[in-house]
Amino acid sequence: MSSSVISLQIEKAIQEKGWQNEISIAFMPLLFLEAHQKEFDIAMLCPHTMYSAQEMVKKNKLQLPLYIIPARLYGSMSLEYLREDAEDILKLYEQTKENPLHFPGEKFLEVKRNTSHRRWIQKHPVKK
Repeated sequence: MSSSVISLQIEKAIQEKGWQNEISIAFMPLLFLEAHQKEFDIAMLCPHTMYSAQEMVKKNKLQLPLYIIPARLYGSMSLEYLREDAEDILKLYEQTKENPLHFPGEKFLEVKRNTSHRRWIQKHPVKK
């Protein structure tokens, strides 16, 4: 699914939920993010940008939390689930400063969830 189509769907969902004062979205090529990063709290990136995002982080070009949406979730998560993941990624970033971020124990190409990480963990507690 096209990232521009997904951004339009998310924008529509923001309007429908009345969250315009809480959430904003911008669709742009990853290369433009460096110049605009101070305008955002978090960047949630398309799966195909993983390598480029990692390279930009290595070169210290990005100073905001980056979350690469796993391919399994891309285009299929609701706005509520994306919001929950964004909130949790922001908290995780404050603790770790790791970039790009991923949830503990979650491997990018092996993600099986179709909901927010928070809800997935509630239904599938990690066994210790």
